[in-house]
Amino acid sequence: MLKFPPSLLAAAAIFTAQCSLNRYCSRLMVTYHQKAGTGKLTGVYKKYSSRKFGSATNSEPAQFLLDL
Repeated sequence: MLKFPPSLLAAAAIFTAQCSLNRYCSRLMVTYHQKAGTGKLTGVYKKYSSRKFGSATNSEPAQFLLDL
């Protein structure tokens, strides 16, 4: 685990806890992620899809959560 930055470890730990303890919350977040580019308020989505911000919105939603 030493090869990962502390911020990624913290995010992974929170994600794992959410999946284990409260699947509904995690599923809801995935649903929002899937619909982020098609809603009425897409300004933030468009901003973070640019290379300047690392194309963060171009990552795929965690589809497997919806299958749990």
